[in-house]
Amino acid sequence: MGSVGRKFRNPGEAIGWLNRKEVRQWFRDHPCGTQSECARALGLSSMAVSRHVRAIRAEWRDEVDA
Repeated sequence: MGSVGRKFRNPGEAIGWLNRKEVRQWFRDHPCGTQSECARALGLSSMAVSRHVRAIRAEWRDEVDA
């Protein structure tokens, strides 16, 4: 999931993509961690982490369905 050649419509989209990447890695490194712990560790709001977790779960569902 690299960003090489990836085009973002605006700076916010790029920041969101990078934050999602960090959230994904944090949960790989802390499999029993909570969303609140992730938010504190990454300096994100709990709402932002919740949105990223929902999106990551949707990605997993798409991979399973493929």
